[in-house]
Amino acid sequence: MQSFEQQLRKIEKRLDRAAGFGEINKKEFRRANRNAGREIIVATRSNLKPYKEDITIHFEDRENIVVKRDQLRKSIGVWFPKSSNTAFIGPRANTAGKRPLKRKVRDNADGWFAHIVDMGARPATMRKGGKKGGKGVIMNTPMKGKVSQGLMQGQPSARRKQVELYRKEFERFMR
Repeated sequence: MQSFEQQLRKIEKRLDRAAGFGEINKKEFRRANRNAGREIIVATRSNLKPYKEDITIHFEDRENIVVKRDQLRKSIGVWFPKSSNTAFIGPRANTAGKRPLKRKVRDNADGWFAHIVDMGARPATMRKGGKKGGKGVIMNTPMKGKVSQGLMQGQPSARRKQVELYRKEFERFMR
């Protein structure tokens, strides 16, 4: 039988190991968060129906943009901010307004227009007599709110999977 001091040393050793769990396993945390985030991706993509054809957006002062048929669905993904284990899930884009973002998404999966689709927004220039920069219109389109609805639907299953993966990793780490 072990003495009390030997047992106490064993417990202290395991506590020290448990204290370093979050710092040491950044890669495993990210992997678990990415896997859990896939639950939300599946739920969101299942809500989105592709538009019947490609859409061309015409500009006077620059090159036209072509939005492919299933581009919004492809843009849903997981990414991590610099030096963080927290996963962001949703439509990925190459630009935020006029500012380019550091992460790069391929052109046929750039979801820069997701907020327009999700809000059912129409710019003022699409309205009869509308002026550029004027007040837009909110319409009840078939896809209005589908992105945010999918993000909410996938959260419970993602949380369960995240806890399950964390437990597995913790058990593996504490061996």
